[in-house]
Amino acid sequence: MPKPTLLPVEAWGARNPSCLEWTDACHICARGPSGKPQCSTVGIACVQKAATCTKQAPAKP
Repeated sequence: MPKPTLLPVEAWGARNPSCLEWTDACHICARGPSGKPQCSTVGIACVQKAATCTKQAPAKP
């Protein structure tokens, strides 16, 4: 079977590991307990934008 590919919004989360939750205005994603992105499905009238972080991991002292 072919390896599943990440959606662009999931890949954005993989490149930004300190971000715990992010969105592209179509999907809302969050890191699951394993650290793997879990994203919502796209609504019917969605206009995708650049992904932005909505919840950052606390900074380590």
